[in-house]
Amino acid sequence: NNFSIAPNPSSENTKISWSSNTNSLLVTDVAGRFLLNENVSSLHQFIINQILNSGIYFVQLIDDNGNLFSKKLVIK
Repeated sequence: NNFSIAPNPSSENTKISWSSNTNSLLVTDVAGRFLLNENVSSLHQFIINQILNSGIYFVQLIDDNGNLFSKKLVIK
């Protein structure tokens, strides 16, 4: 599952795009706390427009087969 995060580093309106069928989009902080859990089964992009504090986060996608894909997101 190829996905991208732009811009990264970001400060607001972070666009996440992916190419394959995906069920869930999760955003966690470095402590593992869930900040966002979205059902995105009919989408191929999502914009995070909520204000996140400066720091490092992890964006995770779960595909139709239950596979987990993760990328780091830096908020400045």
